Amino acid sequence: MMPFDIRNASRILARQILSFCFLGLACFGGCSTGDQADIDPAWILDEHGNPDFKPKNFEDAMADSKSRYAELAKLPKPETTPEARKFRQIVRWLPDFAADTPIKRAGWEELKHRAERMEAAALKPGFFGQDRADAFDQEMKSIAALVPPDTLYRKLDSHEEAAQPGESETPESHSDGKVADSETSAPQSKGDER
Repeated sequence: MMPFDIRNASRILARQILSFCFLGLACFGGCSTGDQADIDPAWILDEHGNPDFKPKNFEDAMADSKSRYAELAKLPKPETTPEARKFRQIVRWLPDFAADTPIKRAGWEELKHRAERMEAAALKPGFFGQDRADAFDQEMKSIAALVPPDTLYRKLDSHEEAAQPGESETPESHSDGKVADSETSAPQSKGDER
């Protein structure tokens, strides 16, 4: 029978603890969509855990928010519908999408505050009323104005025409070739505090 060796036992214990830690990281790590508190289990998720209705960029999120609002305004008591949950989720994503543009930090913080306020208001009865459509449109235009205009491909108002020739630059490019400096640009991910 081998005598008990404390050094050998501590190495075995350390390996087991490390194995459990790596296993925990492997199980709970991976792709993340940030705050998923309002993710509905009925939503169809893609391979990254994002709902299938997630817009591709800030512009699409703004357009989708407007069209969803118009549809919800036609319903009685829309605040409790699954479509209202989707609307709130898209509004919650607006700051994340805006962070992918050359928006300045102060503008991003204002946009985040407005999106949080809109998301909270969307829970209250009367938010989706036909009589509030003009106020909603004004708020959406105020939010859009916070993002540099050269990053938007289409106008938010459906009555306006598409971008004029020469305005079709991608959000990553700038006409002057400059990149927004890191001290004044928005955080690049949720929870990134500078």
